[in-house]
Formats: sequence, structure tokens, C-alpha cells
Amino acid sequence: YQRRVHGLLFSVGSAYHGAQAVRNTLEELIGIPVTVELAVDFLADRAPPVFRDDAACFISHSGENADVIACLQYCRSRGALCVGITNQVGSTVARETEVGLYLHAGLEVGCTSTKVFGAEVVALLM
Repeated sequence: YQRRVHGLLFSVGSAYHGAQAVRNTLEELIGIPVTVELAVDFLADRAPPVFRDDAACFISHSGENADVIACLQYCRSRGALCVGITNQVGSTVARETEVGLYLHAGLEVGCTSTKVFGAEVVALLM
């Protein structure tokens, strides 16, 4: 049995929906299985398997969501490659991941997050 590399996308809210929207296309582009995880549920009642050859991507508008950060720390402790996608330069997600991408989508005003959502979808497909 040879274990394959696995991709994990962690997010909450509209970032989660963006990850769900691109999952199938992302699997086709990179050729590995991709799982989208709702960060708030990932560590709730289990210790899920994460391996050092996995690639974990943490998507957060602010880069400071506590659930996303908890998943990031868990995956780092397991040796996975951690990639951050955030709109906030210098945030915790940006600082604690090995590789990162800043969206620079600007400040969201109001409760909708259309600018950052669109930027996340494009970033995930790049």
C-alpha cells in the first residue's frame, strides 16, 4: 500500500463556500484528492489523520479566525506543508504558514464579502 499525497482546505464562512466551489476543479488541476474542511468542526471531537506529505491550505479573510488557527497548529504539529491565503498582511495565518498568498482585496464594508470571496476563488485556482 502506497499512501498518496492529500490536499486539505480549511476555512469558515464564505471562505468555506469558496473552497467548496473550486474543490473539483482543483483536484483536476493538481491531480491529488482534495478535502474541504469546516475548521470549526475539524478538531471538535476527533484527532483526524494528517500526514507530513499532506498539503494543508488555510483560508481566512482576517487571518485571525481561532478555529482556522487551531487547525493550522494541529497540521503543523503533524508535519504537513501549510499554505495560508488571507487578506490581512501580518496576520497569524500569514505568519505561521510556510507559504502564503495575500489577497489585497481591500477592506470589506458590511456583512457581504464578495471582493474577498472572489479573490479567494481566483487564488485557489492559480
